[in-house]
Amino acid sequence: MLVEGIFDGTAVRPLEPLDLQPNQRVFIEIPKISFSKQKEEEIREKLAALDSIFGMLSPEEEKVYDEALSHRLNFTDEINL
Repeated sequence: MLVEGIFDGTAVRPLEPLDLQPNQRVFIEIPKISFSKQKEEEIREKLAALDSIFGMLSPEEEKVYDEALSHRLNFTDEINL
């Protein structure tokens, strides 16, 4: 399985839901990749968009978001905290 994610300085966050159990051990390989200038700019734009989203979330909202990803929930589903 190949997973694209973002390292936020503490953890790698996947960009899509994963079919994994909580606390399941995973191995992460970080390849050395060379991108064209255009692709680098596209990546920077995506990272900026993610940064703006995470900058707007409260710690509680980030927790709900992380739980939703780990449980493969849709954000329209009700989550009981």
